Amino acid sequence: MVNKRWFGRVVLAGSVLAGTVLTGGGGAADAATPGCLGTYGRVAYSGQSADWRVVQSTTPLDTYGQTASVVSGPSSIWLFACAGTALHDTGSGWTTVPLPAGAPTDITAAAASSPAAVWAFAAKSGGNPQTERALFYNGRGWALAGTLTGLAGTEITTAAAAGPADVWATSGNTTWHYNGKTWTKVAVPFSMYELSALPGGAQSGGTLWATGYQKSTPVVGHWTGLAWTVTPMSRFLTGLTNQFCAPQLSGIYAQRSSSVWVAGGSGCQDNGGQLRVILHWNGHSWTALAYHGKAGQADSLAPDGSGGLWISTVSGWPGFGGLLHESGGKITAAAMPKIDGVAPSVTLQAAPGGGGPVFGAGFYYVDIKNTGMAGTVIIERR
Repeated sequence: MVNKRWFGRVVLAGSVLAGTVLTGGGGAADAATPGCLGTYGRVAYSGQSADWRVVQSTTPLDTYGQTASVVSGPSSIWLFACAGTALHDTGSGWTTVPLPAGAPTDITAAAASSPAAVWAFAAKSGGNPQTERALFYNGRGWALAGTLTGLAGTEITTAAAAGPADVWATSGNTTWHYNGKTWTKVAVPFSMYELSALPGGAQSGGTLWATGYQKSTPVVGHWTGLAWTVTPMSRFLTGLTNQFCAPQLSGIYAQRSSSVWVAGGSGCQDNGGQLRVILHWNGHSWTALAYHGKAGQADSLAPDGSGGLWISTVSGWPGFGGLLHESGGKITAAAMPKIDGVAPSVTLQAAPGGGGPVFGAGFYYVDIKNTGMAGTVIIERR
């Protein structure tokens, strides 16, 4: 499952705030214990809907500390918090798992193909690193697992794992691949934006799907294990270009080789953009399902367990979340759990290969006049 750190947007995926503790009981104001290492709960908030519930949140503070999260199994969630802290929940509560000594403390992206194959990418705090370290969790502990150099002044923003020997990490214009032994910088015929891997690698019908750009043209790329297929998608995104907006593909979810979902719409300077279409690959061709309602830019896609799709959106400034549901060719608005009356912005994540609950990790604002005051939230659907 892919997890990414956002740049140039409001959303910071799975961000946990430095100096906070996640809690499961009561409202946001109850999570006031300072420090990153505290007691973590999984008690549902009262009054939540049957579909989605808030299972953790923090009080709003003014310092971001955690920058990545990933779901590695039906009951396995990782949050990378504060300076060099990895938090792991297997369904019975949060524990702190030490990262390797000497590893950089800023985790910029994470990916997993199973509970015993989790990757995290670490950069030095502050500045734009030329080098990142890959970290690997084998089900027992974390270890250093390679160095990625030549990142052209940027950091790894998105990663995806099709298996323990098929891992991808990108900073947009620079992409790395791990084959089970070594990391290699690879040439990709487009600039990557979002990644989604199919567990099982090439045997499952292709290892990686990605959105991105060829120059200014939005494209979907598919790596089969041998070659790239790059498909321009501009024909589905007509009428979205103006002085402040441009067509954009955002969330992508590779469900299987014959079912890949992509969200398309506009990316705008002022309000973040809008969702306009959900694209679907059936193994042979792309089709489009237009959305005519009001929604922000799509942030992420996840399965609903019944053949449909959950879609998270973010709109406005500093960023307010929303949920949509696709089922039977129709897209409808869904209720988003709220904290203090505020709908959080979340990135949806499911276990590799699907199955189990879908989680959304993100943040919420209680004072839009002070955009530094944000609280973390995790929502869950079973």
